[in-house]
Formats: sequence, C-alpha cells, structure tokens
Amino acid sequence: DGTWRPPVTDGSGQDRRVLKAAFDLLKSVGYHVQNGTMLDPQGKPFSFEILTASQDEERLAGIYQRTLEKIGIDLTIRSLDGDQIQSRKQRFDFEVLIGSSGFNNSLSPGIEQ
Repeated sequence: DGTWRPPVTDGSGQDRRVLKAAFDLLKSVGYHVQNGTMLDPQGKPFSFEILTASQDEERLAGIYQRTLEKIGIDLTIRSLDGDQIQSRKQRFDFEVLIGSSGFNNSLSPGIEQ
C-alpha cells in the first residue's frame, strides 16, 4: 500500500537480514571491507558523526554504532548541549542528528501540528 513501516525484528538486536541488505547495497556501489574497515570506492574509510542532546539519544546512537561496527562503519557519537546543537544546525555543520530535527516521526498524519 506504499505506507512506510519500521522493520519487524525479534528484539534481539541481531537483525542480520537488514544488516546484510545494507552491506549488499554499499557493496553494489563500490564500497568494500578491508581489514575490518568499510572503505568507499576511493579507499577512504566510511565514517560519520551523530550529534545527540540527551542520554536517551546517546543510547539510541550507541545501538546504531554497535550495529554499523559489524560491517566496518566507524560512527562517532558527539553529545552536545541544546545551544551547541542549535548552532551546528543553523550552520548545517552536522552529518546526522537524532531527535533534534524538530519533527515527530509518526504513522499518524497531523500529529506534527
């Protein structure tokens, strides 16, 4: 029906099917793993930073970090206060934000108002 739904898992945190799909997608566009590190087509390590503004966001980022580590991606978690997050957002000086976008994620239309 075209509606987005989050993937269903068994709750173990070991969602190998989704992880393999991500790995295969990266591989299909020229990424590869060498000595446990995911490299882009030019041989540069795949790494990025997630900005967090709370302990809950930091814990969520930690889940991503542990999962991506399994396919050689280096994720750095940087915890900042609200003013620092806002400043970085205004300058577009970030790669990924968790929960700091100002938008709610919901399958219910209109909840963002």
